[in-house]
Amino acid sequence: TAEQRVASLLISISARNARRKLSPNRFRLPMSRGDIGHFLGLTIETVSRVFSRFAKQGLIEIENKDVSILDVPALQHIAAQED
Repeated sequence: TAEQRVASLLISISARNARRKLSPNRFRLPMSRGDIGHFLGLTIETVSRVFSRFAKQGLIEIENKDVSILDVPALQHIAAQED
């Protein structure tokens, strides 16, 4: 699902930052929403809706390209769900 793809991307960026000794929970997105959509096979509107949904659920805070992950286990659960 779109949620799984976006959650997986956020977890991947978080893990990469942790390996680089950077903050795994606060980072700047390395791509635009359009680039994320293209990379994940989603429309920009879908990417924006998923980010908004995650923010409303208290999983992330997002402002422009700045992301704070508030609930890593919940995002991991979403990313690991099977269809």
